[in-house]
Amino acid sequence: MRKHFYSGKVSIMGEIIGKILFRFAKIVLSKFGFNLKLGSDAVIYPELEKSDIEFIHDVFTKSLTMTSFESLCTLAIICKKLSMSGTGGDFAEAGVWRGGSSLIAKKFLKGDRKFFYLTLMLA
Repeated sequence: MRKHFYSGKVSIMGEIIGKILFRFAKIVLSKFGFNLKLGSDAVIYPELEKSDIEFIHDVFTKSLTMTSFESLCTLAIICKKLSMSGTGGDFAEAGVWRGGSSLIAKKFLKGDRKFFYLTLMLA
């Protein structure tokens, strides 16, 4: 079996080069009015608390849905805004797989609502 020649040094050099490139890009982009930061879900979704993002991440990583992480976050934001505006009504999900999207809706939709989960079972 052949060993990888650059195994330790490449990762250290990659980190150093990455930090240098990040600082350079941050300086250049700041001249044009941009504020470059390292990725954070809170920056991408300011409407959601850290605990909200953790809950959504748990639903997503436990394979409870086929919906993308971004779409789950959007669903949570919409549900929060509906609740804050006092919009009434029930929730129905058509085409439920494992119920992940419904879990998100149930958590973020406040008020007296009924939830309906519709799926097709073939026997």
